[in-house]
Amino acid sequence: MPRSLAFYRPDEYPADSNVGYLMKRIVNSLGHNIDALLEP
Repeated sequence: MPRSLAFYRPDEYPADSNVGYLMKRIVNSLGHNIDALLEP
């Protein structure tokens, strides 16, 4: 069986550089800012 490559090490993978995490933060921030602008 071929040996797998060690390209992912959980202890060296910071959560704040994850693309999905960053996109979620951007979308939440935009939603919050738009809601604040649209309040009467």
